[in-house]
Amino acid sequence: MIDAQAALAGLRVLDLSALLPGPFATRWLADHGAQVIKVEPPGTGDFTRVLGPYAGGQATTFLALNRGKRCIAVDLKHPEGLAAVRRLAERADVVVESFRPGVAARLGLDFEVLRASRPGLVWCAISGYGQDGPYRDRPGHDLCYQAYAGSLAANRDEPGARPVVPGVQAADYAGALYAVAGILAALWARQRTGRGQFVDVALSDAAFAMMALPVAAHGALAGEEFARPLNGGFPGYRVYACADGRPLAVAALEPRFARRLCTLLGREDLLASLLPADAAAREAAIARFEALFRTRTRDEWLALLEDAGCCVAPVKELGEALADPQCLARGLLVDVGASRQVGVVPRLSETPGLPGAPAGTLGRDTDAVLGELGYDAAEIASLREAGAVA
Repeated sequence: MIDAQAALAGLRVLDLSALLPGPFATRWLADHGAQVIKVEPPGTGDFTRVLGPYAGGQATTFLALNRGKRCIAVDLKHPEGLAAVRRLAERADVVVESFRPGVAARLGLDFEVLRASRPGLVWCAISGYGQDGPYRDRPGHDLCYQAYAGSLAANRDEPGARPVVPGVQAADYAGALYAVAGILAALWARQRTGRGQFVDVALSDAAFAMMALPVAAHGALAGEEFARPLNGGFPGYRVYACADGRPLAVAALEPRFARRLCTLLGREDLLASLLPADAAAREAAIARFEALFRTRTRDEWLALLEDAGCCVAPVKELGEALADPQCLARGLLVDVGASRQVGVVPRLSETPGLPGAPAGTLGRDTDAVLGELGYDAAEIASLREAGAVA
């Protein structure tokens, strides 16, 4: 049930995207009241439908990305299927797609053509490398985008070490949020101009955007390598193993946190070594702190440091994080049907979002949506028989 008071109530979104970035963006819109219709190919559907584990008979990956949407199965390569989707696009406020650049136009879903009958249409195209540039037609995944942007190279503890593959698809999620930001900016501009626009979201651009601070430092140093304090290279901002082998995150970056940490450790003499400028001094200081943190268990360190104002935290496994009192107090977990999922972020005081109904089975809403477009039962049956819809 869509909340008529939700922030995006009345906004009509056609979701032609698949995998993670597009569906995550449109799920956010759905959480805030947008009416989202998700289009999938008959037979296979979105690839995330087979990415288990499963809850209630459906893949949890698909469930997490597609709650609150109506699901229809349409073959965009069939002329009659394409005609139905064009009719949906002509009624939409926003279209989100994740085709390779140029594919939408070749299918017959050209933004410039559609905007002639729908001048206010906002079209958001999410692709790996954007609609232009030398990499425009390359395939890619999150790991590729982070690799090109330099962010993957930052995921190493020691200079020259092999980068660690990130456990979270940061470029994909950043791209999804930039898509939301671009869509909302375009809708706000439409309020003044009455015109929609094309929103070009490149996941590689999103990966570069997350490198704002390193890029600025790199420019100031004329290309020289900069010892970044936020990648574990500084003693005061690093993960340390404790006596029981459990890791502790120490983020005593600002002087007041560093001073408090050293005072509680009883090692005020180490204060100057938390942010040393010299590489050799950094390595020596890290070795001293590693030895120090191995003298107690993680819980013993937490009892001393966690609530004492010096920026430390336990490195929790996911199960521990889900049971954390802060997570529970903020309502970050919700049950959507048979699936436990992350709730709505951020909170809005007047128009709070609400997780929608569980994601539907493939083609669950095809007949209902086609009926709303004006197709009668016989026409829908004919489309199904022809393989245009399922």
